[in-house]
Amino acid sequence: MKINYSFLLFVSTLFILSCNQPKEALIKIDEKMLLDNLKILASDSLEGRGFSKPGNYKAQKMIANQFQKIGLEAAVDSNFIQEFPYTFSGKRRQRLFPILNPDDDYKNVPDTTVIGGNVLGKITGKTGKTFVISGHLDHLGIRNGEIFNGADDDASGTAALFAIAAYFKEHPTNHTLLFAAVDAEEIGSLGADYFLKNYNEKENIVLNINMDMIAHNDSLQLYAAGLYHYPQLKSGLENIQSRIHLYG
Repeated sequence: MKINYSFLLFVSTLFILSCNQPKEALIKIDEKMLLDNLKILASDSLEGRGFSKPGNYKAQKMIANQFQKIGLEAAVDSNFIQEFPYTFSGKRRQRLFPILNPDDDYKNVPDTTVIGGNVLGKITGKTGKTFVISGHLDHLGIRNGEIFNGADDDASGTAALFAIAAYFKEHPTNHTLLFAAVDAEEIGSLGADYFLKNYNEKENIVLNINMDMIAHNDSLQLYAAGLYHYPQLKSGLENIQSRIHLYG
């Protein structure tokens, strides 16, 4: 599992976009905490965090415990986990990811309803506006006996949620911050869709910063999408390297 400097660079970017700090301020990033949490999420014990699989449920509980430890408020349910049902149709390919086995035949099996879970925590601000900071907690699970650990996709984004939440718990912002580790992204972003359809205060959401596959880039490059529509965010990304300070 290779972790790259762009992962830490991305986290620092989010800090700067969300605070009114002087340009010379250094953002302290606990590198050890980031890597320790990433290693747990990408460990064999979580079996690739496949949607509705035991390793996925373990990941949900681990994330909820971390949110509680940081001191976040439960955003929807008292245990931080927003459960949702999903029914797989009886007529489907033999695997959830046919791209891995394009020659599989369709087969008829009974409809199967499973339970997914988004993990949601927040820091309430002074205004009625909300920033959502998200990453997806699921990955491909086990395929043909092989664990797809998903260190980059997207244990990296989920681990970053903890670091960002811990920072802003100590440095509150005016707006409410909602941290969302969403489930079932790999099979159609089911968790994100359920969250938006069922979150009672979605009219207050003014920005979503989503983190996916932010841990690895051999060229030390950082990709930020969305600046065409939101050019005002560009200034926070410029000359960012001089503002990073690692510790731990």
